[in-house]
Amino acid sequence: FISGKDSLNNQFTTDEGRTIRIPPTLLISGMGIVEDESLATTMDAKRSGNHLLLIGETTDRLGGSHFVRIGGDVSVGRDELPTVDLERGPRTAGAVHAAIKQGLVRSAHDASEGGVLVAAIEMAFAGDLGVEVRLDTIPVGCEGVSDAARAFAEDPCRYLLEVEERDLEAIAEIFDGIPHALIGRFTEAGPKGGEVMVSSSELGGSSASTERFRDAWEKGCDR
Repeated sequence: FISGKDSLNNQFTTDEGRTIRIPPTLLISGMGIVEDESLATTMDAKRSGNHLLLIGETTDRLGGSHFVRIGGDVSVGRDELPTVDLERGPRTAGAVHAAIKQGLVRSAHDASEGGVLVAAIEMAFAGDLGVEVRLDTIPVGCEGVSDAARAFAEDPCRYLLEVEERDLEAIAEIFDGIPHALIGRFTEAGPKGGEVMVSSSELGGSSASTERFRDAWEKGCDR
């Protein structure tokens, strides 16, 4: 715990007299040694055609999620908090680290705030690419997980990895026994930016420009 006062007392008063308050946040920081800086892995997708791999299971527990916070229909899942598996979690993190250490991961992102779909879109627009996501292929930890839960649930211990075709066999060996699946791929951006394409048997298909999501993400920093 290297901070406390600042993260628990965040408020600012503008010149117009309006007070902006950030909810109190407990900050826990983790640090480690990167032995080879060439293996430092960022979140921005690197190349069109690369696969999007999801590590970890998704459930229908939507309690505490941004989906519910902004008014999403909680009836598409359960109004319960996701749980942490203290055995599978560290094992999954160790496997992700092993894949990165072997140079098999082009980019990586946690699937936490907002869920899998939000994280995938962030990877795409950070790399000026598009992305295709197939919700049906997301590994689930229970029956009857809806498309909304697959897209926006915030189960812990999940990772999105960008992987090249040539590395899929090696990746499969590393994650043997750990829930994982290819859920999409990154696509080339056109003159007007990339495109987000989401599909499932329940939803059919839907698409939108990555710029639309980038603008929404950046506007959050302006408020």
